[in-house]
Amino acid sequence: AFFTIRSNGFDATYMADGDKTVCAKYRELKAKPSRSALEDDILTTLEICHEFYKRGFTFLPIDIYKSEVKTFKKEDNALRLPFTSLPGLGETAAQSICDERQNGEFISGDDVIQRCDKVSKAVIEALFECGAMSSMPKTNQLDLFSMM
Repeated sequence: AFFTIRSNGFDATYMADGDKTVCAKYRELKAKPSRSALEDDILTTLEICHEFYKRGFTFLPIDIYKSEVKTFKKEDNALRLPFTSLPGLGETAAQSICDERQNGEFISGDDVIQRCDKVSKAVIEALFECGAMSSMPKTNQLDLFSMM
């Protein structure tokens, strides 16, 4: 519940990358002579992430079919990251993906863009980069030469 409520201060690019990364980011922010309110918020979330890892829990990566818009979903001894934990992926785009995936599987990154009107190419690239769409091709085009 904590991570869901404080999801604005959660950045999956480093907070879900393990305790060493969390501690390194914490030290980096703590060493700054002056921090913004957002950075102070991130520091608090990093402390909770550290405790989370020390208790033996882990984060599961964003998944195009399993992640929720903003809610961290419990799966066994782990939490599935929501779409909005990825920087640059807003609630509107995330909701568009969640709504459209109910109409069937996506065949490619291009298919997601075509079916989800709020999703941009930048969002698709971020989803591929974090591994959320690793099981599908980026485009609808076939490579005839790879079949030979």
